[in-house]
Amino acid sequence: MTIAIITTLYILRNIDLIMVSDDNSCKFFTLIVGFLALICVTTQYAVIYGNSLNYEETNCNIISVEYPVIDSIINNTDHFIKCSCGRRCTSTLGICNKIYVNDINSATNTKNLLIETYSSIQQLCTFSETSCPDAENFENRRYKITKNIERMKIYEDYKNNNVSLKCYHYNNVYFMNNNNYLKETIICSVLIGISLLFIIIILIAKCKGM
Repeated sequence: MTIAIITTLYILRNIDLIMVSDDNSCKFFTLIVGFLALICVTTQYAVIYGNSLNYEETNCNIISVEYPVIDSIINNTDHFIKCSCGRRCTSTLGICNKIYVNDINSATNTKNLLIETYSSIQQLCTFSETSCPDAENFENRRYKITKNIERMKIYEDYKNNNVSLKCYHYNNVYFMNNNNYLKETIICSVLIGISLLFIIIILIAKCKGM
């Protein structure tokens, strides 16, 4: 990664000399932009993977399960969020499910919102509907809510039967899936290495031609 950064700084500093009078300069510039974007994405994945090394597995008891019902459309909008219903269309009736848990292995009996992954820490729901085509149609919302109630039944059963759920916690955040993005980090790192090799070869060729 250090070599990639040094190479990038060199390219940015000498970009005018590298780009001058070259028919393939547009392609080379596109390669550089893609290379920089790849570094940014890889860095994000690497940070998530680094955090995942500190994830602690535990068991959670479900305290409450909250989700919208048909009457919520009219009487209670607490269990809805904004969602995209198409081009230039935003609905305020996106489904928002919330599962609250406490940690069986914790000395405190704290009520915590359970989210899907640690990377979704900004979410206000355990499961949320961010894309909702045709959400402005009441029958569509009725159908989606009915299907969602069926989906959430398993968590109601866990709560009613006192069945614990495997979960993870980190920085006082509780989440369901230990998605560490290791695979994505490795793939992006390999692509960075390949791109860097191509860039070095092109730079050497250009320097010899000057």
